[in-house]
Order: sequence, then structure tokens, then C-alpha cells
Amino acid sequence: MHSIHCKSLFLILATIFLASYSFIQEPALYLSDGNYRLKVELIGMKMEIQDRLGTVKVPKDQESGLFLNGHPVISSEVLKSSSKSAKLKVSLSNGAYAQVDLVFKEGRITLNVSPQNDNINTTSIRFGGMPVAYGLGDAGGWNKTFNLVAENEKRFRLINDGARNRWVSSFCIFPKNDFAGVFFSQGKKSVTLSTNSYHQEIEGKGASSFYLFVGKVPELYKHYKNAREDNGYSEVKPKFTLFELGWESWDALGWNT
Repeated sequence: MHSIHCKSLFLILATIFLASYSFIQEPALYLSDGNYRLKVELIGMKMEIQDRLGTVKVPKDQESGLFLNGHPVISSEVLKSSSKSAKLKVSLSNGAYAQVDLVFKEGRITLNVSPQNDNINTTSIRFGGMPVAYGLGDAGGWNKTFNLVAENEKRFRLINDGARNRWVSSFCIFPKNDFAGVFFSQGKKSVTLSTNSYHQEIEGKGASSFYLFVGKVPELYKHYKNAREDNGYSEVKPKFTLFELGWESWDALGWNT
């Protein structure tokens, strides 16, 4: 009888220890929508997207999912959460704070970052690398290959220079990962890609908003269209004289038109 009690006590203590250990190692919150869910680790605010079976579709950045002025998030406090949204207070490695609002609804993850100051801040959200990426308008169109992902990290600066970079877009689609991202906030924008990383970065005043989409390719473009329209970018007929359409044809230039 004494042996049975000892074994029972041991099992109880082991269960408590393992549960505590798991919490210390990886406290996380989950937001779900349809066949996908967003996992946010509170230590480092590392974010990854999984399908309903738990398979990782979009990997996390190994250091942090959010950097502010070059400083990573080290911890997060959940102020409010539900199955579709969350409000976090995040602490950065330099002692600064920011508020992060997350909403996952209808295939779109909206991520708003509000720094504690009104200065010009550089905000970067980060995920791990994925094998194939397309997009970025003219910034990606001048790439040597159709796939923008290369072994070496490359930063694409999204600047309209009035010449070869006239169509500026932050939209990037990862068809093998059922994923795409875009951002519209005012400021200096860039997207960084490699086999190990995907960064969206903006330098500007006030809060910054980022949009992430999940689904198959037709769904991703539908979500992108809805996000554009929500931000005042409705579909209109191109001004042909501005873009000098006519000589830039598929016959002349192929996919790199």
C-alpha cells in the first residue's frame, strides 16, 4: 500500500513538473481561423502559422517575431485575448515597450504595432525562410530569377525612383506555404528574403500595420484585393501613358516584362 501511494505521489509530482517546465519553455497563445492557426510564443513573440493538423506552414524567426529600432522583443504580456484576437504589451531588449494588436479573421492576420513614443521608428516583423517567393512589383521584377528567394539574404528596398522602379509593391506571395504578406503604412519600406528569413520593415512615425494572408493561391489574391480596398487602393484602369504600355510586351521580354 505504501508503495502504491509513493508511485501515485511520484506521478502527480512528475505531471506538475512537466506542465511547469512546458510553460516556462514555451508559453504561447493561439489564434485560429478556418484551417489555419497562428501560434505566438510569448518569449520573443516568435510567430508561426500551422495548418489544422499542426503542420508548420510558415516557420518562426529563431530570435524574435518583432524588432523595433533593431531591438528584438524578449517577452510579451497578454492584456486581452480570444480565439480571433489578442492585445499584447511587449518588452524589447533595450527596455522599451510597445503594444501589439493581432486579429485573425477571414484568412487575414492583421498585426498593428504601436511604439511607446511618437518618434520615427523602424518596425520589422519577421518569420523564418520559405523556399519560393514571388512579387514586390518592380523591386522584384529586376531580380535575375523569377523566384526571389536565394541562399544569400537580399533586402529589396521599395522606392519609386520614377524610372525602372515605378510600380512599388510590398506584396510577396509564398505559394508553397499557402502564405502571402503586404503592408501599406507610410514610411520607408523594405522586404528582406533568404532561405532563412522573411522580414517586412518600415521606418515611419506612429503605429505600423502589417497584413498576412493564408490559403491557396486564389484565396491569397482575394485577401490581398480586400486588404488593398480596405486601405483605399481600389482597382482602377491603368494610365497607359504613365506606364508606357505597348512596347513592353510578353513577346519582347517574357515574364520579366
